[in-house]
Amino acid sequence: MSYKIADIPFTEEYRKTHDALHYRTEYKVRVESPTAFRVYVRRVNVSSRAFLAGTPKIVRFSESQYAIPNSRNIRLRAAAYYRDWEESDGCGIGDAEEATFRRETDFATFQREAGQIPISGARHIQLTLTHRKECWVLCTAMAPWSVTRLDGMRANVCRGYDAATLIEDPSEFARQLGIDFGNALRTSDLESPGPIWWTFRPEVFVDHGPVVYTASPSDVIQRFPQASWELVTPFVKRAHFSHQKEYRFVVSIGGRGDPRQKSLDLSITEELRALTRLI
Repeated sequence: MSYKIADIPFTEEYRKTHDALHYRTEYKVRVESPTAFRVYVRRVNVSSRAFLAGTPKIVRFSESQYAIPNSRNIRLRAAAYYRDWEESDGCGIGDAEEATFRRETDFATFQREAGQIPISGARHIQLTLTHRKECWVLCTAMAPWSVTRLDGMRANVCRGYDAATLIEDPSEFARQLGIDFGNALRTSDLESPGPIWWTFRPEVFVDHGPVVYTASPSDVIQRFPQASWELVTPFVKRAHFSHQKEYRFVVSIGGRGDPRQKSLDLSITEELRALTRLI
């Protein structure tokens, strides 16, 4: 490890102003390698049935050569990658609504939210607004408690996915993933104005948690404060994906540094590899 890292302690005041019932900050890390940046890890709890406490074990299915214990690289996919993939694919990779939230409103409400004074009759004009979280995603699944259930999950993933990698502590994994992501990311990986922002104040956010499946994602998302819509949107998917039992890591940077390409390959460090094992 050729870089310096330091965990930044939290204060109660920080938790009061930054955390909420649906997410909890787990780590703040300062990294110097060679440019200093910070990593923020947040455990996300979209469903009332999920808990922020405890340490769930998760599993990642892949071809053996791409399993984290075996591979040199780990590939993060941009949300746009899944939106552009054909949804009818046999692996369930494609999702035209990936990290997308659509809501119905009227023009008067839209103007008020933008800090404008509504024009006359604006409330009679109906709008459909689309909100998208541009981010990188690493997909895993909640690990079953028995070998029989694990074999059942294998049957539902892509043909050729013959390896299962266990991640016993997703919080520690998210922390290291953020460190490795920040070390590897270059301004050329980001859409403008991301490169300018990244130069002056680099921050990496890794949000992780189980995905909630519902017939109406917009209804679930709108239960949260508007300021949290961007945070929770990637963790809400349509019901017909529910067999995936997905647990995901959502990586983004502060400001507006959106992915330029649909995939980003990170070298797997020994620190990250040590947090996984084949089962």
